Amino acid sequence: MVQANVPPPPKPPADPDAPDSMTRAKRRRLARAAKAKAAAAKEATSQGATDPAAPSGGKSTGKGLDIPSGAKTRDAQGRPVCFRYNRKACDQSKEKCSRGYHVCWFCLKNHADVMGRTNFSAAGHSPTTQPHRDVNNDPNAPNMFLALTSFSGGQVWQHDDHGAHGQFVQGQHLPGSLLDPTCGPCYLASHRLHFTLPWQGRRVLLVAFSPWYKDQDFDFSQLAALGFRVRRSPPRCLPQHVELLGHRLLLPPIPLREVSFACEASEALALEVFCGRGRLSVALRDQGLSVLPVDHRVRCTELQVVRLDLTDTNDVSVFLEMLCTANVCVAHFGPPCGTASRARERPLPPELAHITSPPLRSESSPFGLNGLTASQAARVRSANLLYVVTLVSIWILSVRGSLLSCENPSSSLFWRVADLLAQDLPDPSAWSTLEDVHFHSCMWGSSRNKRTTFRATPGLWNGLAADCDGSHEHSSWTPSVTAQGVVFPTSGEAEYPRELASAYASFALMALQTKGLKTEQSQLSSGVLRPRDLRAFTKKRVPPLLAEYWLVLPASCLPAAWPHKLLPRWAVFPKRGDKVVLISGSQDVLALKPYANQPSTLVAIKADGAKGDEPMAGVYRLPFQTLSATRNLSHPMELHLPVPDLLVRAVVNVLRVGPAHLAFHRTSVIQKIMARSEALKVREKELHESFHPDLQKVLAGKNTILWEQLLREYEFPDPGLVEEVRQGFELVGPANCSGVFPKFYKPPQQSVGKLMQQSLWRRKNTVSKCRPTGDDDADAELWNQTLQEVEQGWIDGPYWDESEVGMRLGSDDWMCTRRFPIVQEPKVRIIDDCLQSGLNSAYAAYNKLRLMDADAFVSLVLLIIKCSRHPGSKLVLDSGVVLDVRRHPGWGDGLDLLGKTLDLASAYKQLGCRPETTFNRVLVAWCPEKQMPAFFVSTALMFGATSAVFSFNRCSASLWYLAVSMGSVCCTVYFDDFPCVEPSASSGSTQDFLVGLLSTCLGRQVALQPKKNLPFSKAFTRLGVELDLAKADQGILTVRNKPDRVRELRADLSRLLEQGYIRRAEASSLHGRLNFAQGQLHGCPIKPALRFLSMVASQGWDDAYADDFKLVIGYIAACFAAD
Repeated sequence: MVQANVPPPPKPPADPDAPDSMTRAKRRRLARAAKAKAAAAKEATSQGATDPAAPSGGKSTGKGLDIPSGAKTRDAQGRPVCFRYNRKACDQSKEKCSRGYHVCWFCLKNHADVMGRTNFSAAGHSPTTQPHRDVNNDPNAPNMFLALTSFSGGQVWQHDDHGAHGQFVQGQHLPGSLLDPTCGPCYLASHRLHFTLPWQGRRVLLVAFSPWYKDQDFDFSQLAALGFRVRRSPPRCLPQHVELLGHRLLLPPIPLREVSFACEASEALALEVFCGRGRLSVALRDQGLSVLPVDHRVRCTELQVVRLDLTDTNDVSVFLEMLCTANVCVAHFGPPCGTASRARERPLPPELAHITSPPLRSESSPFGLNGLTASQAARVRSANLLYVVTLVSIWILSVRGSLLSCENPSSSLFWRVADLLAQDLPDPSAWSTLEDVHFHSCMWGSSRNKRTTFRATPGLWNGLAADCDGSHEHSSWTPSVTAQGVVFPTSGEAEYPRELASAYASFALMALQTKGLKTEQSQLSSGVLRPRDLRAFTKKRVPPLLAEYWLVLPASCLPAAWPHKLLPRWAVFPKRGDKVVLISGSQDVLALKPYANQPSTLVAIKADGAKGDEPMAGVYRLPFQTLSATRNLSHPMELHLPVPDLLVRAVVNVLRVGPAHLAFHRTSVIQKIMARSEALKVREKELHESFHPDLQKVLAGKNTILWEQLLREYEFPDPGLVEEVRQGFELVGPANCSGVFPKFYKPPQQSVGKLMQQSLWRRKNTVSKCRPTGDDDADAELWNQTLQEVEQGWIDGPYWDESEVGMRLGSDDWMCTRRFPIVQEPKVRIIDDCLQSGLNSAYAAYNKLRLMDADAFVSLVLLIIKCSRHPGSKLVLDSGVVLDVRRHPGWGDGLDLLGKTLDLASAYKQLGCRPETTFNRVLVAWCPEKQMPAFFVSTALMFGATSAVFSFNRCSASLWYLAVSMGSVCCTVYFDDFPCVEPSASSGSTQDFLVGLLSTCLGRQVALQPKKNLPFSKAFTRLGVELDLAKADQGILTVRNKPDRVRELRADLSRLLEQGYIRRAEASSLHGRLNFAQGQLHGCPIKPALRFLSMVASQGWDDAYADDFKLVIGYIAACFAAD
């Protein structure tokens, strides 16, 4: 765990020692120092080396010459070689510097991973190394180092604006942090200034780093020759198409990215293609992974299957698009083997002689026999296309680094077909490097001795290999005649046994763990849950408070009297958070008994003679041990800090610096940003003039250059966001994966091409539904708001005829989306029905929105209260950094917390949609004046499009990120709402900073009307919830439903009680409102009543429910009667 004190007020994270930010005088001083060092090195060279091009070797005692044996000081042209570059200490990243050329001093070539022989050992007290940067390392990947020997001292100091360990470096005092490799693995930002402190003893480190290739090709042949498994980075784009066996598959023009294994298990996608019953997907889901079963028909009842017909061109394009973009960590293919089965070569029993099932392939004709009937030939062609898609998919995923497997019967001719097809792949090794795992299915829960082969990523599923041991009987392979017809046993064997699926999932999880996947824990502990996950009405699986076993150990070391259970050989241990110890035998196990009083699991492994395949056992706790373990439990709400690290730092910083310094800092930051905005005004104007006319209207006044610069300086994890804003967001197709939200995959229901083909009849269907709603006031308000959007430049129109729209778009192939009003007293909200029009059906999302809801804001308030009441305590961030909580005396005896919510005005309409995509941007609205539909062309995002939800939340998250990073603003964000909580002494600077940043500097429209922009107060509303901070200084926060919401619920409950019954639609609506409202009640008291409403909503009303109905309504009313 890294210790660090509370940071000072946030500053831009740019390195102050970087050349761009140096003053002119400082650059002159550094240049003079470099020239002096070069002169000293030259003098030492002339005195200490007889041949500068080929030194005698070894280490010199001179200060300027210290090079390994065989190194050269000059290249073939006699030009000097930069020594500091070869030691990864040169601060210049160009081809040469004042010291010499940046080439390897062994091979005299310019490559990026040069590293001379470095000696990490020393005896006695050694001098410090010089401050330097590892400029030849990848700036996006940290260095990792770990001590292999015992020594004292030897910490690594690195420059850190938030650090508490200052050092006098290069003529000035710089803040920094200390990394101690003796305490565990340390991670160093290689491009920051750093050096090693003195040490005593023998200091040997294990160092891992990523070289910076700088867009150069690197020859991996030497590493491969030494036995390393190396793989080139994936190409930026795939070829336009791949053609196998006459089938041309068009590949999506999407830049490929490597699969990310360093993520939560829920962000890792497991793909099962040709899933059938989906047994593998169910087992992988039970291990905590996100799963995506794919098949052309749904036969799985436990999961939602994505229906894709991989013989259909449009569905294939959707599928390949998903393979290129989603975070597919594991993929399994089980292509149908009906046409390739060797069972067709076996004769049928005499009683079934009338059934013909001849072979369709052979070893000599694997792609289909000659003389097949038309139906047989069609089946073979379809199967061949599925095999082609399978091989191309495996090639794409192998390029991205996914774990792969493909299954078929061992005797199937599919393997012969696949081997031939793979020869024409762009990279045949994607198939040939996979290894075969053979087993009999009867060893994994099947009743028949089916010989099965998995061709998979080497080493991952070798544990599945098992031949039949003859210890059990097998069912017959003979077909049988039933009332439903002839049943072939081979069809039933296509389903994976559950035991096989569980083993497959466990081996996959173990492989993913070795690649950095964060899997579930044995017991509920820190960092597992958010508060909402603990609510009784959520479906999220949570670990137990007490781990099931207190000890997992080899069965041969198990004491006989201990209660235990033998674990299956595929059980996954250790899990995340488990402690591992080494034992030499059963005599060491008794000493572990005190650990039974802990709530977690201890995993014991043999130190000597362990083969890794011995059976393991889990040991249960005895009753008294269980009671002792419960005493060491923490309350689930105390186990996790459900606030982002960035926001925790802001809270701690606000309490530390005091109100005066905080206000000064926020004012100075806004002044600097405003000055930058003014300086960029000309460039911003030129940039806006280059935009498409539709985007010029929507993005008018937005300072996109400043926005982009600030996000880059503060390292916002969505670097391409602003460029997408400038180009406009796509309403259909694949979304870009953002680093702001967790990875996830929401597949489209159809491809963009298929949606375009349907545009004509979808347009006619939508126009036919555009008619009056029956509420004249709502229709009039819809029309008025639509015309206001025309004035704002958010839509273009009206057009009264479809031909006019075609002329405006330049094409008659377009679809439209109907607008309709929803009355939400006291206002009318306009919705664009993108679900009915089909627009949302062609959108694919690659993130899961994790928004800061009411729970997150309540957690923020509780965090401030906790820190204020307990100065001197420590907070552990998700990153492992520990912050010391301090309270500035300027805050007085109490913080006097106040809160408010700041809204963005017309949130979705401040972002544009892609102007080049025209077929899906048409809106149709009913005109009450002319009594006919009118068409409009949208230039801004539609309120109702799935794309708009994801796109806008990326933007609002970036604005929140800047507010918290730059001004230590204590706020969360939920869509367009920015709820804030601040001490009364700093609330004024918070309001000024937020409005100044969002509106004045970045050009966002903020709702400043008196009705929206309410002042900071003790009680305020947040997302339909009222929060009362009056007793916050006493440690009490009151959360209740809005009084208006409670009055509306009571009125509806009274009306229903008088009515004596409830309709299905009323039950569904009331269920949703009550489900939200019970979140502000203690526990879930109305959950039993919700079950009754759910039953009525699904089955409809029955007079037999009358008595229960009165009891339920009365009970709900009583729950909301008390404050």
